[in-house]
Amino acid sequence: MDVIDFMKRNNKDSRHTDLIRESSFVQGAIKEPNDEVVRSYHSPSLVKVILKALDPYFAGTHSLQDHQIEKRVLEIASAVDEFPKSIFQKSMTIKKIQMALQASLHKKNNISILYYLNEYYKRSFVLIVGDRYWKTLWKKNGYPVETILFMDGSWSIQDIDISDKREVSMLDLDDLPLIRDIKGIPYQTIYKPIGHYKTEELKALCSDKTISLIIKETGKKKRKEQLYHDLLLEELSKSPSQQ
Repeated sequence: MDVIDFMKRNNKDSRHTDLIRESSFVQGAIKEPNDEVVRSYHSPSLVKVILKALDPYFAGTHSLQDHQIEKRVLEIASAVDEFPKSIFQKSMTIKKIQMALQASLHKKNNISILYYLNEYYKRSFVLIVGDRYWKTLWKKNGYPVETILFMDGSWSIQDIDISDKREVSMLDLDDLPLIRDIKGIPYQTIYKPIGHYKTEELKALCSDKTISLIIKETGKKKRKEQLYHDLLLEELSKSPSQQ
């Protein structure tokens, strides 16, 4: 099957379909995804796991060679500067994403990679550890969900029901082996950076949006950072037509 046809059939809205160019590296090597192969693959590298599951270059293969991974990661990194700059905050710079992708070759898992690959592959990654889960996609859209399990020092994509698990904010990453190179919400919203607001202004904005000023679990008042965070989440939870 032609790699471009594969991408269009399985990922119609993914921009990176247009960025892929055929080469001798992929000719005659593309196969249909094999769920059994994907689910049985474990790695300390998040990028390897995601490439194995979603990238047509590696669909159905039982092993990933280091030189193949390096080649593909560098191709993905080279496409960063063609990605729409209107999606992310200024902190998600091209250089930062490219450096994080290259660092992934050395088993360093930066949080910015997940945010970028959410958009690159048009997927909503959910990370799972024990009875908790973290959603890595903040904005509302129709991306298919991919649940990624972390266990015994390795990641793997698994079909896991999260309805009986407890959601944890991506601001609380203490139990995940991720380098937090991006703090806060990475997407652009209608709001200015937090430094432009006083606490009382954020309280008023939250009240206008019927966002509670109290932490439900503890009954304590929300801090400035929490008020701002909830405002951004409320904005991103709208469907594109509502924004």
